Amino acid sequence: MLCTYRVCGGGVWPFVAAWTCNDGRWSVVVGRGKYAVVKRCVCRLSGADYAAKFVHKRRRGRDCRHEALHEVRMLTMTRAQPRIVDLVEVFETRTDFVIVTEL
Repeated sequence: MLCTYRVCGGGVWPFVAAWTCNDGRWSVVVGRGKYAVVKRCVCRLSGADYAAKFVHKRRRGRDCRHEALHEVRMLTMTRAQPRIVDLVEVFETRTDFVIVTEL
């Protein structure tokens, strides 16, 4: 599966249209780190489970966009490796990157 990269203008509409992170009323957090939150999400078309990593672009007043793009490039380069999660889709909003991978 090829990864698609979408830039979302004012919000996360393309992400919300294709994915859902809600399990009923609760949002299932798989992991939480210092700069990102990983939530379980479901593809609206196939119903398959994936992980969505929400990475903040700014930290302590600095632009950290290059770090998220580096992570996307690394996941793209290691696509053929069976022991590394596959990158499915990437969304860029005004404040965050949403990196969707295998769960």
